[in-house]
Amino acid sequence: MASSASDTPNAATPGNWMERNPQRSNLITGISVAIVTSLCAWVIATAAESDDAASDGKPTAVTAQDATADIDQGNDSETKGEILFSGKIKNMPEGYLLWALVKDPGANKYFIPSSPCTVEPDNTWSCGNVRVGNSKDIGKKSIVNVALVDAEGVRFIDDYQARHLQGIKDLPVSDHIKILGKIDVTRVK
Repeated sequence: MASSASDTPNAATPGNWMERNPQRSNLITGISVAIVTSLCAWVIATAAESDDAASDGKPTAVTAQDATADIDQGNDSETKGEILFSGKIKNMPEGYLLWALVKDPGANKYFIPSSPCTVEPDNTWSCGNVRVGNSKDIGKKSIVNVALVDAEGVRFIDDYQARHLQGIKDLPVSDHIKILGKIDVTRVK
């Protein structure tokens, strides 16, 4: 049996398929728009994520400039000789240590304890009991600093310790020792 034009579905209906099936046509158009919109949103989100990463695709490393420290002890503290010095650090870069530095403003010298502060996994730090002044310094105010120290700063401190210096006027602050916070402490009886 031969096929005629009338046997072919919709052969007699004029126009294209979209004109003959407007509801299905609108559904397909809507789905197509949704797919294209979703793909565009994904491309934009992917581009934004790559902008947040370094050029090598890795997250940007934390630097010394990003680090901040909070100190548990209040400013204008008092001590009979030593103060427990502690707090919390944010954004501590790898390869750095925290160290307490005690400055005697009258002599304009820094005194550096023999060991660095400890930093726990929860980012709390403690320098233990830090000596402030001596028995002749009753009523005298000192400045206790917490500093971020890189490897070169550690070598500087090791040299200071090895030479048994009685305070030092200049620290390589800008390059290797960054003071993150400080408190004033007065020596009392």
